[in-house]
Order: sequence, then C-alpha cells, then structure tokens
Amino acid sequence: MGTTADIAKGNRVRWQNELPLGIPGNSRWILAITGLFCLQVLDLITTRLVIDNGGIELNPVFSGFQPTIWFWPIMTVAKILFLSWAYFSLRLSDRYYPRAAWVACIILLLQSIFVAGNNIMVLLQLT
Repeated sequence: MGTTADIAKGNRVRWQNELPLGIPGNSRWILAITGLFCLQVLDLITTRLVIDNGGIELNPVFSGFQPTIWFWPIMTVAKILFLSWAYFSLRLSDRYYPRAAWVACIILLLQSIFVAGNNIMVLLQLT
C-alpha cells in the first residue's frame, strides 16, 4: 500500500492500488465508506430510539432542531453530506498521503462506533 518512487533517478511515481489482501484500490474505499454508512444508519436508528424513549439530542448543532419537524430530514441530509465528503476527501488524500488517509478513515470509523455505542448505552438506561 502506498507509493514507491526513485526521485534521484528521475523515475515517475508508481502507485500501488491493491491492499495486501488483493482488494483493488477503489474497492477498499467503497468497503470503508460502506462500513461508515452502516454506522451512520445505526446512529440514526439509535438516536431515533433514544428520542422516542424520552432522551434528547446532545449534539449542539442538531439539538436546536429537535423540537421541529425538520429534525430528521436535516439529520439525514447531514449524514449524506458527511458520507460524500468522507468518500471524496479520503480518496483524494489517498493519492498523496495514503497512510494519513487510512488513519483518518480509522478515526472516523472509531468515532462512529463510539457514537452508536453511546446511543445504545443510553437506550439501555432509558428502557
């Protein structure tokens, strides 16, 4: 994974587009974004269950919209925009900084796991 270059000899940069498991370059990002998508859907579902059981939205950006009819459409659009941004920015950064792109992807996945896990823990306390 990554790049190999021999700058001293003036050779062009050669990109390796396969993971050690033999997964092509584009597919690895699709797999990563699919995992992130599933976690975002889980976040929406668990947030809905928490709110339906008397909980509140703790995210300060979205908490103001909770009493309105626009809360769920805004949350859904925000998730779609987030996933689009994640896919394109991680694919672009993978071209120049492949290790940093994967570290950022792992951080996003861990953050999403934490949010969904926190929602599940709050739901268990409310029920």
